[in-house]
Formats: sequence, C-alpha cells, structure tokens
Amino acid sequence: MITPRDLDVDFAPVPRHWLAGNPVSTHFFNAMIQKAQGDYDGALASLRTVTAKYPRDRVALNQTARILFLKRQYKEALKVLDEVCMVDPEDVQMHYTAMLSARALGDSQRAARESKLFQRFKAEEAAQAITAKRRMVSPEDNNERQPIHEHESVPLKPMPKTAESAAIAGG
Repeated sequence: MITPRDLDVDFAPVPRHWLAGNPVSTHFFNAMIQKAQGDYDGALASLRTVTAKYPRDRVALNQTARILFLKRQYKEALKVLDEVCMVDPEDVQMHYTAMLSARALGDSQRAARESKLFQRFKAEEAAQAITAKRRMVSPEDNNERQPIHEHESVPLKPMPKTAESAAIAGG
C-alpha cells in the first residue's frame, strides 16, 4: 500500500474539500492525509466532522481512536473504541487498538481480554491458502472474502416520488 509518506509530494496545496457541496467523504480523506503528515489535531477535527454526520461509522471511529493512541491519549482512545464495540463487537482493528491502549495504561486484565478477542477475530492466514482455489473459480465467493465489497441483487423498482404516483404504482 502506498501512503502519502512514501510519495515525494507536497500535500500542502491539496484542496481540503475536493468536491462541491463539502461532502463528508472528503473530510475522511483529508484526515488520512493529515494523519500521514503528523497533523493529528487537524485529522481529529476532520474525523469529528465525519462522526458528527455518521456517529456509527466504525472506520472513522477506529481512525479517531488510532490517532488518539498515537497522541498517547489512551483513555480517550478506549472511550472511542467502546463506541466501535457497540457498532461491531467483532471489529479486529478495534480490539487491536484497545489491546495496545490498555497495555499502555498498564491495564493488563483488559489488555489480555482484547488480545484474546483480537486473536479470535483476525483473519487466519492458513485459511487463505485453503480457500484460494475456490475463490479463483467463484467470483461470488471471492467477492465475499474482500473486506469491502458490494452485493449484487435483483434490480429494484424506483421509489414513487409523490403520493399520487404511489397510488398509481399500487403503493
């Protein structure tokens, strides 16, 4: 994976909001650039914009916790990770960052618990080899294996725009 740190590029002139209308996704990507540049406070501000609109966005919450960890604000990181746990109790990144934060605080009991959960939910590398052949011949199975993927379904009828058209459509 190439990160902004790996590139010989000055990101300072990059517009902070690339798309018209100031969409939330640009704040997330800005946060990742700011994090890579070491601007943790700026990254946290950008992520707060994301989580204000999407408070259950576990990716943004995980990134917030990671930055708080990097700032050595371990208790605050654990509070954010507790929010992630409410969204997805099997989130591997959440358990890993919680384990590191608990260790940094000297909370060996929580660190051990998070370590067990991290080991339980992380991808098993041996399973990759076992399922490789099946995934090569089955695009659907390979799609399911990807961390971010979409599900194709039947085409949906457009939603009626008015009450009158809803009545006409039988709704």
